Amino acid sequence: MLGKDAIPTTCEPSLTRCSDKEDVARLYKELSDKEPKGIQLLVNNAGIARDDSTKFSSAGQPNMEDAESISKHFLQSDPQSWADTFKTNVSSIFYMSMTFLPLLAKGNAIPGYTSQVINVSSISGYMKGSSNGQFAYASSKAAATHLGRMLATTFVGTKVRVNTIAPGVFPSEVCSTIVVFENSMLKLPR
Repeated sequence: MLGKDAIPTTCEPSLTRCSDKEDVARLYKELSDKEPKGIQLLVNNAGIARDDSTKFSSAGQPNMEDAESISKHFLQSDPQSWADTFKTNVSSIFYMSMTFLPLLAKGNAIPGYTSQVINVSSISGYMKGSSNGQFAYASSKAAATHLGRMLATTFVGTKVRVNTIAPGVFPSEVCSTIVVFENSMLKLPR
């Protein structure tokens, strides 16, 4: 239930290549024109995983007691896949947050509201091990989480909060190809 002083809000999705500085600048200009008093929320939720050549569910698992097997398996990882993964999962958070900071700071002028950035990372960024063969994805999510901490301390003087959430695995179309290993504690209903 909204109180008598509630301000009507809207949420407008926009298709943007969030890892492209020029496209982010275009979106900023577009949104600045629509919302000259600022915005109160930026959600950075872009993410990709391009570890198909090493992901256990698609490439199998190497013999984890054989150094040659491990090395051969993970060196199949494509350098461009790493670059694409970090560009989307990390750089986009940086460009979106830095570009939209002035508009978020303006949004703080509305009484009762504190603007914030919410970054969506992943529990994979906290896990030890190979993350089921997804080194690029897990490393990028660890970087995204750390970037969130850096942005939070950098933005403190502007009074724009930055929070990062790191959801775990849950049944969805994204997780439909996860192999559930017999000895794993993770059991996803199909």
